[in-house]
Amino acid sequence: MPDFSLIAGGNRIEEAGAVTADSGGTGITSNASANTKGLYTQLIASTAFQATAIMVQHGASATGASFLIDISIGAADSEQVIISNLFRLAKNDYMLAPIFPISTPAGSRIAARCQDDIGSGTLDLSISLFGNTLLNSASLSRVTAYGATTATSLGTAVTPGSNTEGAYAELSGSTTNPTRALLVVCAASDIALPNAQGLIDIAVGAATSEQVILSNLRYELMSSLDTLVPQCWGPFPVNIPAGIRIAARAAASGAQDLSAVVYGMD
Repeated sequence: MPDFSLIAGGNRIEEAGAVTADSGGTGITSNASANTKGLYTQLIASTAFQATAIMVQHGASATGASFLIDISIGAADSEQVIISNLFRLAKNDYMLAPIFPISTPAGSRIAARCQDDIGSGTLDLSISLFGNTLLNSASLSRVTAYGATTATSLGTAVTPGSNTEGAYAELSGSTTNPTRALLVVCAASDIALPNAQGLIDIAVGAATSEQVILSNLRYELMSSLDTLVPQCWGPFPVNIPAGIRIAARAAASGAQDLSAVVYGMD
C-alpha cells in the first residue's frame, strides 16, 4: 500500500481569515435587510499557489439566524462565485468545516459574503487551501447549490417518516450543471429538539421513479445540545448529468423536520 506524505511532492496548505487576536475567524456581516446578500469581506488578497481543494470553516454567530454564504474569487466589485449559498443554521455556536475539491488559481483574491433571515447577522469564517493533495485527480472548478432557498435563507424542508422513509422533497427539478461530487448539508431548526436518530436518502430521477444514489446517511438529534449532528456528509463521488431532478427523503425515530441543501461540484 503506498504512503502519502503531506510534504513530499510539494504539497502545500495556506490559511486565510483566521484572527489570532480572538482565536476565531473573520467576521462576515449580512445585509441589514433580511434574506439579502451583504457586501464582500476579503479573506486573502492573493493566494500563493494553485489550490486543488478548499475547506470553509464557519462558526459562532452573534444571532440565531440562518445563513447562506458565498465564497468568491476575483477583484473587488468583480467577484465570481465559486461556492454558492453554503447553508448554516446558527442557532448554536458549533463549527462546520466542509471541504470542496475545487481548483483556485494562484494569485486569486478570495472573499466571502452572506445573507441571513433576520438582517445584519454576523458569523466567523476562515478558509484553508490545499495544493497537490490526494484530491488532485478529482479537482473541479465550481460548486452549485440545490435546495437553498434565498427567500428564507434556509434549505428545503424534508419531513421524515416515523422510522420509515417519508415523502421525497424536491431539491432541484433540473440540475444546472453536471455533478461529479456531491456534498449534503442538513440542519434542524426547531427551538427545542427531541433526542432522536434518523436516516437520509438522496435520490435522482422523476417523481415516483427516484433512484437512491446516497442511502441511509445517519444523523442524531441531541436535546442537550439542541442540534443535529453531523450537519454535513461528503463530498461523495457521483456522476449526475445536467438536467436531472434531485430529491431527499428521511426516516427518524422522532418528529422533526429537516432543512436540506446539496452541493454539486463539476
